[in-house]
Amino acid sequence: MRQSALKKMAMAMAAAGKTMTTPLARRVLLFLSCLFCAARAVSAAAVTSSATATTIEMHGSGTTNPSKFFWKVMDVLEERARTPVRMTYRAVGSGTGQTEFKADVSDFGSGDIPLNQGDHTSFGGNVVQVPFQLGAVSFFHNVPADDLGVGGRLNLTACALAKIFKRTITTWDHADIAAENPNLSVPSNQPITIIHRSDGSSSTYGITSYLSEACPADWTGGAKKTPDDFGVDATGTYALPRQGSGNVANEIAANQYSIGYIDAGHGHELGFQEISLTNKHGQKLTSKEADIPKALTAFSGGLPDIDGDWSEVSLINLDGEDVWPITAISYIYVKTNLTGEVGGLVKSFVLYCLSDEGQDMLPDFLFFPLSDATKNSMREQVNAKLSTTAW
Repeated sequence: MRQSALKKMAMAMAAAGKTMTTPLARRVLLFLSCLFCAARAVSAAAVTSSATATTIEMHGSGTTNPSKFFWKVMDVLEERARTPVRMTYRAVGSGTGQTEFKADVSDFGSGDIPLNQGDHTSFGGNVVQVPFQLGAVSFFHNVPADDLGVGGRLNLTACALAKIFKRTITTWDHADIAAENPNLSVPSNQPITIIHRSDGSSSTYGITSYLSEACPADWTGGAKKTPDDFGVDATGTYALPRQGSGNVANEIAANQYSIGYIDAGHGHELGFQEISLTNKHGQKLTSKEADIPKALTAFSGGLPDIDGDWSEVSLINLDGEDVWPITAISYIYVKTNLTGEVGGLVKSFVLYCLSDEGQDMLPDFLFFPLSDATKNSMREQVNAKLSTTAW
């Protein structure tokens, strides 16, 4: 009961005391007095409880791709928690997420690439990497539909893409592009604007892994999270590095005749035109036409335990019909020596992401769940290898 209401009750009782003189009136006044005292006690208890309640906080950072899914999961857990909790996740990119996780800036990290072998070893066995979703990275373009001709499709080989992002191919009417797209009709010598991430990014790692695997003769720099090997433009007009996938998407939308790469679901959500790639099976297809989860089936190496080294697990350019060549596993990184209330909250968060309810949410965010067998294995391992008690 509010203090103002108690005050009004007390004033009314005082006024009534001056006029209530019969035995019945005095009994009524006594009842009101008892009620007043009870209300004061309840109010005081509520104030004490509010003052002593502790809010448990959990903070994570990392890849942009699952951020909306994570925020939804956090909303659900905050609503269901019996103790006040505050949970946050900053979408800063896989590279920054790994750096902050290793530096104890965050309680958990997330990335679309595993920790490398050296980083994994440095934790001395006190870290797990938990896969929880599958996604696709793809290339998108802003060539006007009228220029694409019949079918409205743009096909690019891995070698053509390597040359475009190296800027050895700089115009859309280049012979290598025309060979794959006989119906393409663009203005003569129309420049290509490349847009790429400027920060450490799992998307960059994904596309450079693909270019390195599918066209090593033209992409010689190997797989990298950083933009070191992309071509530059001295005028700053036709090569635009941007921080974060949102800014890359904004530039693709703003620059006609541009090309860039982002998470495929993000590109589809924005209505971007996707480039058709050639997978190892020889199919020309877009990520919408591919069977994204099939890449995990195509991986023949066997999955390690969550406390093992995942650096050799790659779903890039695998063979198989309908397999997408740039498929990524998203991981949650957790230290096994994180204890107490925060440790329990992190464990609950990971388990919810792996729950049937959590996995069923993923298609709403344009990502793909794990197979039942993989999901069940991950849950069993999280329960066994994170010793804290989940909420």
